[in-house]
Amino acid sequence: MRKLPFLALFALFALAACYRPRPATVPLRVLRHDQAGGAHRDLVVFLPGRGDLPEDYVRRGLLAIAGEAGLDADVVTVDSHLGYYVDRSIVIRLHDDVIAPARARGYERIWLAGISLGALGSILYMQEHPGEVAGAVLIAPYLGEKPLLAEIEKAGGLRAWRPAAFSGGDYQRET
Repeated sequence: MRKLPFLALFALFALAACYRPRPATVPLRVLRHDQAGGAHRDLVVFLPGRGDLPEDYVRRGLLAIAGEAGLDADVVTVDSHLGYYVDRSIVIRLHDDVIAPARARGYERIWLAGISLGALGSILYMQEHPGEVAGAVLIAPYLGEKPLLAEIEKAGGLRAWRPAAFSGGDYQRET
């Protein structure tokens, strides 16, 4: 295996240190994808994974597949990128910019559907607002970094794991 020259290694670390997620904006950007068939009483809110955009659900054909499978609901995709998690506003933005307005428009049942980081956002929302949504579809939920997962595995799984005390800001142990 070839070693990277010091200057190249330094440049990689410098670039990584400069990475900043996009800023969280108010309101959260929401794209509507109303399904054919008239007025729907249900709404599905799709939250993308880290590095994905809400348009990716259309571009990759997931919304078309849902429609072909008979989804009887309207759909919104949200731009819930990493910036909302970093500044800890994801739950507020989902509530104020998506869920509450959907209720005001008359939706009876609201479902969350998230991939990876979006699945974590769904979990965080349901934890903060129990019973407010009908349920969630969680696809490969992001639940923590490798050291935490190794700690859980070493303990014999979630049932046996006893998390150590955490200080404020350790989102992996809070949830």
